[in-house]
Amino acid sequence: MPTPFLLYAAALFALPKSAFIPRPVATQTTIYQADVAPGVRFIQKILPPPKGPLVINALLVNPKAPGVRIETTLAQDVLLADDPTKGRETVGSMAARHNAAGAINGDFFPYTGVPVGLVIRNGELVRDSLPNRVVWGLTSDGRSVFGIVQCYGLVQATDGAQYRISGLNRPLADHELVLLTPVFGARSRVPSTAVTVPISGVSAPLAPGREVHALAGACTAGDPNAAIPTGGAILAGSGTAGDWLRQHVHPGDPLALRFDLQTAPETNLERALRPERANSSEAQSRQSIWNEVVQAVSGGPWLVHNGSTKIDGAEEGFNLKSFVDTRHPRTALGVCGDGEILLVTVDGRQPQSRGVTLKELAEVMAQLGAVEAINLDGGGSTTMWISGGYVNAPSDGAPRAVADALLVYANPTGQAGPSLAGTPDPSQQGPPNPPPISLQAGESVPIPAPSTVSAPGTVWGTLEGTAFVDQAGTLTAIHSGSGTAIASHSGAMLRIPFVVRPGPPAALHVSLGPAPNNPPDRSRLHISVVDRYGNGTPDVRVTVTVRSGTPDASQVLTGPNGRADVEIVWDRAQGAVQVTAGALSAHLQR
Repeated sequence: MPTPFLLYAAALFALPKSAFIPRPVATQTTIYQADVAPGVRFIQKILPPPKGPLVINALLVNPKAPGVRIETTLAQDVLLADDPTKGRETVGSMAARHNAAGAINGDFFPYTGVPVGLVIRNGELVRDSLPNRVVWGLTSDGRSVFGIVQCYGLVQATDGAQYRISGLNRPLADHELVLLTPVFGARSRVPSTAVTVPISGVSAPLAPGREVHALAGACTAGDPNAAIPTGGAILAGSGTAGDWLRQHVHPGDPLALRFDLQTAPETNLERALRPERANSSEAQSRQSIWNEVVQAVSGGPWLVHNGSTKIDGAEEGFNLKSFVDTRHPRTALGVCGDGEILLVTVDGRQPQSRGVTLKELAEVMAQLGAVEAINLDGGGSTTMWISGGYVNAPSDGAPRAVADALLVYANPTGQAGPSLAGTPDPSQQGPPNPPPISLQAGESVPIPAPSTVSAPGTVWGTLEGTAFVDQAGTLTAIHSGSGTAIASHSGAMLRIPFVVRPGPPAALHVSLGPAPNNPPDRSRLHISVVDRYGNGTPDVRVTVTVRSGTPDASQVLTGPNGRADVEIVWDRAQGAVQVTAGALSAHLQR
């Protein structure tokens, strides 16, 4: 007998064109819930105007449920890489590589691809904290901890001398001592003006509140290409820190290293940055609950604290106008009163979801039950992946490669179904794949599905993250090209290909550039016709009129990418170009 999913594939071939019509805009909030696994629930809320349109996705995770855990992971398992990705990776790639059930993006990152704040991964301290950014941590027994965290590192030499380690796995600044472990990357990147000491025989992974022992190598000048030893690390010092290494550390010396974490007593930015904070009580930091944390990710600012909304954007160094008070796609993390963890994304910059301000995001988190919540990296980074696909629509039109992610692991619900990746059992009747659904950019079309596909527990999404499928099975797309909608249930997956056509021409862009070999009397006219979403519109007839010159073609058709080029030979040093495409026109002066 054919499987229900194959029967669905066969049914798609016979669908009338009237099945693919735009759905009307929702006039009331829709809520969908599905148990991804015992202890992990997926919630999707779609809000209509005036609060929306908004698409809110949430994973509600019980960290104390059997088989359920949340882990921090790094893109490509390193902080820095020399390839074009700079060590970044998409959330879906990280989740699939680690066989996770779900995932969201994590901390902010610069162009280098390194998370800007504290990272603890499976008990290992990976990255030190920023002095003014809020952090979420998870203890081994499933307790969530929130706070602005100070990181105190210390190295003790054989002669008893001690020195403050200012940073972990980050570039070296003036008069600083930093520790670089293998997770930093393949090479140290330490300048030749600094001093480095390789250490070996590290007694245990670096963890908060744990003293580790190692053996020192020889002090040498910094070498940016020096390899960080496997099972070891590099101490790098500049200025006075380098002088201390030369004076107190010698080849073969045993060293003791320790990092402790402590919640900052004040959250005001100026107080958090006070120099005297570096001299806080060592005993106090060693008693901190942060030394019990085994997973941690930084973000900011705070959204909900002690059950009330709290937006400390300015104190955490965020721009109020462009970041705090402007609507963007957002990612957030919170904890409910019973200890369940909320991982949330809100889509934005798209017709189906406009995004939220941080105040609106705090309200979303509070309504979902959060008593503590923080903002994570957002914008084009906002991503949620569940059961093999993206359940949100990243605003860049495809998932952005990011620095780190939070992965959710759980025991699957029920018995896994058959693999339905386009290779069905030959004995089953029906076509191996349904035909592609065709729609125009900006359209929403329902994907017809039998009751077995829409049964409780089914999760809709896309493989590539290039469009949005809500949990009613409605496909919405604004970016032209091909993709794959998916329906996942009990380990089985149905893939439904789709093709998005550009909409009608909405804008005409023209520019003049040099012709090949750059002769002074010639120019290349670049023409681009796009729809309202920026997709190139093909096969548009464009008319070119030139004053004081001659085009090599007075009419051209745009290509598959909506572009066309025309070469112009000028009669004079000055001239003009008039370009028209239907009702659209543009004018250029040479």
